[in-house]
Amino acid sequence: MQGAGAILLVHAYSMYVYFYLFTRAGLAKMDASMIEAAHSLGCGTWATLRRVSLPLLRPQLAAAALLTFMTALGSFSAPYIFGGGFRVMTTQIVASKLNGDMPMAIVETTALAALAVIGLLLLRGRAEARSVVAVGKGTPPAARALSQPLARWGATVVGWVFAVVLLLPHVTLVVVSLVPIGTWTTQLMPPQYTLGNYAALVAEPERLRPLLNSLWMAALATAAAIGIALWAGRLVVQRRAVLRGAIETLLSVPWAVPGTVLAIALATAFSVFAPWALRWVFVGTVVILPLAYLVRNIPVAAGTVLAGFRQLDPALDEAAASLGAGRWRTLRRVTVPLLRPAILAGGALAFATALGDFVTSIVLYTYETRPISIEILSALRAFDVGTAAAYGVVLMLFSATAMVVGTRR
Repeated sequence: MQGAGAILLVHAYSMYVYFYLFTRAGLAKMDASMIEAAHSLGCGTWATLRRVSLPLLRPQLAAAALLTFMTALGSFSAPYIFGGGFRVMTTQIVASKLNGDMPMAIVETTALAALAVIGLLLLRGRAEARSVVAVGKGTPPAARALSQPLARWGATVVGWVFAVVLLLPHVTLVVVSLVPIGTWTTQLMPPQYTLGNYAALVAEPERLRPLLNSLWMAALATAAAIGIALWAGRLVVQRRAVLRGAIETLLSVPWAVPGTVLAIALATAFSVFAPWALRWVFVGTVVILPLAYLVRNIPVAAGTVLAGFRQLDPALDEAAASLGAGRWRTLRRVTVPLLRPAILAGGALAFATALGDFVTSIVLYTYETRPISIEILSALRAFDVGTAAAYGVVLMLFSATAMVVGTRR
């Protein structure tokens, strides 16, 4: 697996989650009365999907498309591992830096950032031009059972095929994590199995520290990203600030910048003590990595939260104000409960992304603050594949827990 096809496969495999979670959050906020009204006016299932459901889901689909575009544009790991002779801008920037050609690396970084901003403006402008404003207060449509036997069998087959394809890499990771070091060579299946790799993670404090570091840093960055997304949603959607277009653009730009470029920029900005310029020495402290995760994950949280804001009825805030609720009480008692599906979806994505971040971490970490992704790399360099896989399984379980919370509420 090498070349453009392999990169596209890896990107599609890992980024479909954006569309799934955002669409799920949109469906959870869709008013069932609109679907019922379409059926009462004679629309069939497909006509309702095309003329009602998809237009109402356009904010979520547009947000997922933006995140996918930005993620793929700034992706480094997949092109680096599977690219072969197929070059992309992110790997070319690193190659220029390693070769000592910093002027060329700066030019390539500027070109990539400009391309990202142009794509961002085009995608967002097209989404806004075709947006449909429709708000409601009701409950989402109830789940409907498939009545046709052929449809049930077809859905079952498709579901199992997707399940096998999506779970095979995870199953492989679990198997490798149970293999003692140096025992699996040319055999089809491992000759021995052990839980020693997992026992070492708990028994040795130095092996447990990276997991704890990743957990608290990812949680702190996610909470801050959700807070910024809620503040931006009130400005952009509810209060319709004059600079709402610029705010939305700024919220999306961090995702377009490659992780290595962002890390170098943060290291440069926060390596000098100049309070008058809002610069402090964060490099080498526990602050720099959560700050980097926060900046990287603001677009993830803001995309789904802003899309949720656009589905809220402004009359609900007006009703709360007329009943004597202040701004903060309205936010706590009305807005946040209605946005809970969007907040959980965005928060789950942001947490999982920060928990496994590698590209930004490798530039900014110290030994005391090293996250789990760096520890996996260290284990692989020591040819301790079993321990690296055990770390991967633990990381997978925490990410899966975050996704369950984000989708099951």
